[in-house]
Amino acid sequence: MVPWMDGIRAYPGFSDWKRKAIARIIDYGERTSIEEKKPSEKEFKFPPDIERQHAAMMSYLSLSVTHNAMAATEFYFRRYPFQSLPVTREEHLRYTCETFFSRIYEFSERMKRCLNNLNEVIDGQVNVGGIIKEFATDFKQELIARNQIHHHERFDEIQLNKVGWLENVANSDKRQDKDRGWMTETRIAYRRASLEWAARAKRRSERAGIYLDAVAKAYLDYATFLHPSERES
Repeated sequence: MVPWMDGIRAYPGFSDWKRKAIARIIDYGERTSIEEKKPSEKEFKFPPDIERQHAAMMSYLSLSVTHNAMAATEFYFRRYPFQSLPVTREEHLRYTCETFFSRIYEFSERMKRCLNNLNEVIDGQVNVGGIIKEFATDFKQELIARNQIHHHERFDEIQLNKVGWLENVANSDKRQDKDRGWMTETRIAYRRASLEWAARAKRRSERAGIYLDAVAKAYLDYATFLHPSERES
């Protein structure tokens, strides 16, 4: 992979274009209008064969970024950072669940694009449909939940409902000590739910990592452009 990346950096004009792109990001400030947020220069274009290789590599990078984001939801579940702010514990858990489901769907879509881009380079040697179907079966529950959220209504789960019910009672009972009674029950229920969801996020992210490793292996096995020394021998 390193020789291929070195070749990309050495391609005439690419390093100069990249420096200008980074300079535009650094130079971005409050005075920049919405219209000026678009790149001031066109994307750099390689010859068709290198462009296909570049698309394959960038889509793998995007897939890896999505997997990292999926794994990070474990830590969003673990901490409630909205004390004294108008975000309830139930809302925090529900929003993080929905984000987690969206990351799984995003992983599936990016994996499909990644493998299709690889096939553009290696003349269709990878069974993309079979892999995506296996992933859909493996993550059926999460993908159904994501589809329900996107097309119908918010995610509904009894544990989250319990946290919300307890929190509503605690906030409406003006007679009680906020450190006792219903609020204590709320915190206990929230902590139990958050730890269970954090464990699930970790477990399912590790499962998705198996697919990421399989995609990486497909690149190493089939993408001969990553092994120029072998190609030349």
